[in-house]
Amino acid sequence: LVGPTFACLIAEQFRRLRDGDRFFYQNPEIFRPDQLAEIEKVSMSKLLCENLKSFSKAPKDGFAIMRDADTVPCSSLPSVDLSKWSSA
Repeated sequence: LVGPTFACLIAEQFRRLRDGDRFFYQNPEIFRPDQLAEIEKVSMSKLLCENLKSFSKAPKDGFAIMRDADTVPCSSLPSVDLSKWSSA
């Protein structure tokens, strides 16, 4: 989609934004490893299911145009276990 020079510039800019953001979710001091694992198992498809009441099925790729053949039931997508954030 883009040439090698522009791809390098995009990658470098993302790296600088990520590394300069002290609240970026993958920084070591932000979340414990078990919390990070919970965050990383959630997909855009699951976010759509959780926030759009009309969704019973979601696209496998949450960023793609939804076609019936490429959908999965919302109940089959992994959810976040919020107990990882309890202070007990």
